[in-house]
Amino acid sequence: MVTHMQDNKAPAKTLAKPPAEKKSKWTKDDTELSILALPTTIWYILFCYLPIFGIILAFKDYKITPGASFLTSLLNSDWMGFENFKYYVEGGEDWGFDGLPAKCVTYKSGSLAVQDMLNGNIKYVIIDAAPAAAITEAINEMQ
Repeated sequence: MVTHMQDNKAPAKTLAKPPAEKKSKWTKDDTELSILALPTTIWYILFCYLPIFGIILAFKDYKITPGASFLTSLLNSDWMGFENFKYYVEGGEDWGFDGLPAKCVTYKSGSLAVQDMLNGNIKYVIIDAAPAAAITEAINEMQ
C-alpha cells in the first residue's frame, strides 16, 4: 500500500525587526578613546605641523605687517627661494666667511664614495637610500 504524504507547509512568517535602539551621540567609550588619542594628536601638531612654518620662513623674505598676525605676515611675504642660503655657499668679505668649497662628485656605488672619504679625497658624503643599501651589502660581505 502506497500512501502519499501531503506537503503541509505553513505559510512563511515574516519577522518584523525590533525597533532600533537610539544610540546617544556621545558615549562614555567615545570620551575614553578621545582622551586616549589626545596626547598623540598634540604630539603631531607640535612636531609635524608647527615646524612647517619655520621651513616656509626659511624661503621667504619675511616682513612683519603692522596689526597682522604672524601667519598673515608669513603668507603675504614674498618668496626668496634659495637667496637666504646663498651666503653659506658663496661667502663674502663682509661676513668674514670664504664660503664652502663644495663640489659634486657622483659615484656608481656608495662604497666607492665611502672609500674616497676614508682615503681623504673628500670630506663629506651625502648618501641616498640606494647607495646606503650597497654600502650595507659591501660591509656584510667583508665580514
